[in-house]
Amino acid sequence: MLHKSYRDVIIEDVYFKQTSKRMGVIQDTVTRDQTYYNNRVDQLSPDIPSWREIIARNEGATTTIEGDRVRVTNKPGYHQLILHNGLNVPDSNPSKDDVTYDWYGFLMKGAIPSPGVATSAALAESRASEKFLAAAQRELSAFQGGVFIGELRRAIRGIRHPAEALKEYLQWHALRAKARRDGKTGAFGKKLNKAISDLWLERSYQWLPLVSDLESAAEQLARIGQLEDSKTVSGTGSDDNVFETGILTNSKGPLGIRYRRQTLESSICRFYGKVAAFNDVNPESFATFLTRRLGLNLAQALPTAWELIPFSFVADYFSNLGAMISAYSFPISAIRWVNKATLKRTRLRCLPVEFVHSPNSVSQRYEYTVEDPGIYTASVEAIKRQPWAAENLLPDFRLTVPGVADWPKWLNLTALANSLRQ
Repeated sequence: MLHKSYRDVIIEDVYFKQTSKRMGVIQDTVTRDQTYYNNRVDQLSPDIPSWREIIARNEGATTTIEGDRVRVTNKPGYHQLILHNGLNVPDSNPSKDDVTYDWYGFLMKGAIPSPGVATSAALAESRASEKFLAAAQRELSAFQGGVFIGELRRAIRGIRHPAEALKEYLQWHALRAKARRDGKTGAFGKKLNKAISDLWLERSYQWLPLVSDLESAAEQLARIGQLEDSKTVSGTGSDDNVFETGILTNSKGPLGIRYRRQTLESSICRFYGKVAAFNDVNPESFATFLTRRLGLNLAQALPTAWELIPFSFVADYFSNLGAMISAYSFPISAIRWVNKATLKRTRLRCLPVEFVHSPNSVSQRYEYTVEDPGIYTASVEAIKRQPWAAENLLPDFRLTVPGVADWPKWLNLTALANSLRQ
């Protein structure tokens, strides 16, 4: 079985040189830091004979492999400063001198981080399984025929009466203008706000879904005679956590640099495998196959019912309930094989803040000529790949809160609240 490991070293040299215009080189030193680390990869399961034939049959032939990896990216920095002494004395005075300080090397002190514990591998796995099963479901039946039929009445109304809320507002606005001309007043309410909210909801939950459904149906019908025996699908989930230290200072002589250390911890999970487009064990009739491709089979009954519940999307915004219903309704037997790959990573970066100096007296003037903080990034990764049982793909229930990047969800919720309140 495979086993590889090697030891490597990071060498960080820092040079400091002080040069006087009158006296020449005063100080010239170098300090060296060395950090050793190990990388390895191990195969934990035996080789699989005839693996080529197994893969040709669209079956899994994956061995279990795990490893540890350290990556370091660093670039030396450079800080040069010229000190002008004796600004108010004659040029003939010996105290008037220019001194140059050169500081070169790895000015920001980094470190190889320890493996983090602030993220959840289980959460990353749950998110990955949701995305994998959703991708697999799209290969089996990308068109949700049941949902389309259930919402057909509303869709037809949207076609016959597009932007109805906006039309009603314009009619109301005309009546209001006429009433004002006639000297009449009344409680008209916040009609514009409601019209805009209703128009946004109509766009989000009538026009866009209708166009998407029609495109999916046309695509599925066009692919009927071109379907592959199986299709590769994947899904990736992650859980991340970021934190920073306070400001740190590294200095040499009158020179210094202030910086922070930022640590990013990540747990990443990826499922990938093959899903069958046809049922090899129990061959389907064309009618059964067609209903499955169009999402009209019994397996889609529960997900369809959930989609048709009014405002079910609100529950999906704050939980993974809809994804769980779809996952538990998925025919696991359609998955030919699936693998699981995990990555646990801790990455440390040094973020420069500013260069600093320490003047000795008011008669000294500093002149910066070069300021380059350099780069320091180091990461520790634990990697594992293994075959996985399709029965273990079902996600766990969890509650979520939409973030800033989910601003369309917040717009939908705001529009819904305005529409219901008025």
